[in-house]
Amino acid sequence: GGRGICFHGGKCMEEEDGGWGCDCLAIGKDQAWAGKHCEFQADDWCEGKDDKGNTVFCANGGKCKKGETHHGCLCEKGWYGDHCEFRAEGLPTNS
Repeated sequence: GGRGICFHGGKCMEEEDGGWGCDCLAIGKDQAWAGKHCEFQADDWCEGKDDKGNTVFCANGGKCKKGETHHGCLCEKGWYGDHCEFRAEGLPTNS
């Protein structure tokens, strides 16, 4: 269960490979939610795409590294991950 759950008003959709995903852009342009379930509030939208052609974002105050393809995010202190989506345990955060 829970495979087809989309948060914050994201629209559930079937992907070409028969899997599922969420259309976070269906939420509206004034909302910045991203991730497989539209679970992350995006602070920065990157210019490049990932290796699957997906739009890339950075969360939790992270900023996109510049380049033609997505090279990750520069994360605020206390956050890590490709999108700065994980809180570093034991480190203070800016939020």
